Amino acid sequence: MPSAVEKQQLATIPNKGQINLPPKLIPRLAVVLFASVACVTAFAIETKFTSAHANQLRANPQPSQELEVAPERVIIWFTEPIEPAFSNISVLNSAGAEMTSGDTVVDPTEPQAMWRAVDPLPDDTYTVVWRNVSTIDGHRVVGSYLFAVGEELGAGANIDASAQPLLQSPADPFIRWTAYTAIAALVGGLIFEMFIVSNLLASPAAGAQAITLARRVSIRAARVILPLGGVLIIAQLAQLLQQATLLNNASELGIATWLTQLPEVAIGSNWGVNWSMKTAVAIVGVLLLLLAHRSRVAIADHGDEEDDAPSNLLATDSIFGALALAAGLAYLILVSLASHNAATPSDIRWIAIFGDAIHIIAASVWVGGLIYLLVAASTLFNVDDMGHTARFLGATALRFTPFAIVCAAALFASGILSTVMQVAVAEALMTPYGLVLITKTVLVVPLVGIAGYNMVSVSRRIGPSGNAYKTLRQTVTAEIAIAACALLAAGWLASLEPARQYAERNGIGIPNEASQREVIDGATIDVAIEPGTVGVNALTVTITDTDGAPFTSVEQVRARVRYLDGDFGEPYLPLDASGEGIWSSDQVQLGIGGAYQVEANIVRTDAFDSNIAFRFSARSTAFAVDQLRASFNDASLALGAVLAITGLALLATRAVGGPKRLLDLRRIVAKPGTFGYAGVATVIVGIIVAVNPWVFTIGAPADSLRNPWPPTQESVSTGSATYATACASCHGATGRGDGVAAAALNPPPSDLAVHVPLHTDTELFDFIANGIDGTAMVARAEELTPDEIWHIINYIRTIDE
Repeated sequence: MPSAVEKQQLATIPNKGQINLPPKLIPRLAVVLFASVACVTAFAIETKFTSAHANQLRANPQPSQELEVAPERVIIWFTEPIEPAFSNISVLNSAGAEMTSGDTVVDPTEPQAMWRAVDPLPDDTYTVVWRNVSTIDGHRVVGSYLFAVGEELGAGANIDASAQPLLQSPADPFIRWTAYTAIAALVGGLIFEMFIVSNLLASPAAGAQAITLARRVSIRAARVILPLGGVLIIAQLAQLLQQATLLNNASELGIATWLTQLPEVAIGSNWGVNWSMKTAVAIVGVLLLLLAHRSRVAIADHGDEEDDAPSNLLATDSIFGALALAAGLAYLILVSLASHNAATPSDIRWIAIFGDAIHIIAASVWVGGLIYLLVAASTLFNVDDMGHTARFLGATALRFTPFAIVCAAALFASGILSTVMQVAVAEALMTPYGLVLITKTVLVVPLVGIAGYNMVSVSRRIGPSGNAYKTLRQTVTAEIAIAACALLAAGWLASLEPARQYAERNGIGIPNEASQREVIDGATIDVAIEPGTVGVNALTVTITDTDGAPFTSVEQVRARVRYLDGDFGEPYLPLDASGEGIWSSDQVQLGIGGAYQVEANIVRTDAFDSNIAFRFSARSTAFAVDQLRASFNDASLALGAVLAITGLALLATRAVGGPKRLLDLRRIVAKPGTFGYAGVATVIVGIIVAVNPWVFTIGAPADSLRNPWPPTQESVSTGSATYATACASCHGATGRGDGVAAAALNPPPSDLAVHVPLHTDTELFDFIANGIDGTAMVARAEELTPDEIWHIINYIRTIDE
């Protein structure tokens, strides 16, 4: 413990961990914010964000389709626009020979589709192999499927995709780790200097000795950060070479030809634009820091007296240092704009990107601050005047405490947000991505523990004796080592396929039930579709009576399986009687993974028709289409929690008291300071964001016009009753357009049996709600609720010729 004399010396420099912005810091901070936002805005305008994983949506020919006439081309649609230069389709016959002609074409009017012409195809089974490249993070996606011409698909035929590698490249996690560590040192170190060391020197009690020590540490820190900046640039170049290798095989092209592909990779895609901007701001940031460092060293021969101290004592005192920090922040935000969170569905993408930016900035501030603190402890360990050194280092360590608290809280909360976005369901935690995420979370626990020990004990015991110096260096070194492991885990997470997509492709966390049972007017109806995956399925309807015997009062059974996120015009198909009380079809084609609706209509001789419907998710081992994803409500709630928790952490830093009162809430009201006001504002914004989907609905996606009601017996009956009161006077009791008011209408009402099958549910909803111009069909939105309209649609779809 410090002696009484040491305590007297330590009291010279305020070390209560309080942070308030000095007036001279505000213009530098404005420069940082303006420059970093300008860089990112330029990228946003250039790239017009799209998703990072363009997964197969549908194809023509369809997967597993058996054709009588050979197609002239193969067309594949994807969930997002794709990079034309790096996307390709190949069609192989059963002997493995290429059957395509010409180049693969991405239509500029429909950038989500690509096609390729094929040679005349004789009867055979063909394999379509495709690949595309992400427009955001550059990840390559590959897939394949089968179709047949003039014959059945061979035994054991399947549409499984080509094996997806666990990593794009074994080196990728380590390249990312190198870049993350280097940029953390640059950004975190400069923030440490701008907000902690500069703030400390702004104290009236800071004398010439503190100025001398701060200059010495700042120069030494720059000599550590500058080489790491060079490492960052090297890591960027390594990413370019890696990407070029993934897209163009050097061994096949030859080194010279392969090298000529580098410019196209660097600027010929959204990934390339992002890479180019990150590389540019990295180079500019390092050069600016070098200028700030050299200008300061050039005048370092000024006297150490306070009156002779140069104005640019610290790197961040100059405009060069502030701009270097701005470049570093721009780099971090550009990383977020090319992350897995930037690949989330469009309605939650900006929420995900914002949360990711908070996460990586908080990590950089914490890790970079630790590196700077270790440099300070190592630089000052052998200084002759240990009394002044102890005061300076102890105050510096304590002033870092608020930042560490806030960063830890922001990391924890934003990590939960990313988990919601990229894991989606608990089962996905057992995927490679999920296991690495768990490892990263476990590493943060000792990191927080050591930081707390430094805050509560070590930083308060630093004195001229030097014993606490060693402890501080050891604990900070341990923190940096653990943080480096956590950053390596982050590199792996960025390289791996997101847990939700891996889980979806492998059927993890997706309900496997594709069946429904209902009892309607004395008949027990079981409907099942197997296996409920993309490809050929069998649909079976089994009807029994109350005693379990086959039900005989059935005239016809028909069914259809509808894709809910698009209108493919699927008609009702009659099922074949395949046994007593059993009707089935074994040729139900599902060409796309996603949400489907099974509708079965049973025409009975003993009662009105019976209708049964249910929804299920068709899984595909070939591709994923965002079945597992966070909703806008969940994403908003998670982001609100991130902001609220971070704001509470800011307030907590103001409540930290002395040894006799570790938590003094009165200080928040009495002297809130910069962190206090920022904390209150952040909590308020967090609450607004959390309740936004239910209260303000700012940015909420428009309600989908997908029918929320499957056409069950209850829905059809409800729709029938509403139709009788609202529609039958014109369209007639049976929908033939022969209602009592029909004769007076010109043009006459439509025959629904003919008209309804021509339109989607969305179009029918619009007709009923808003009317049809030029006809007597008037808008009914003010008379009927949306649910009533949906039930009517379910009923009129049962009307047939």
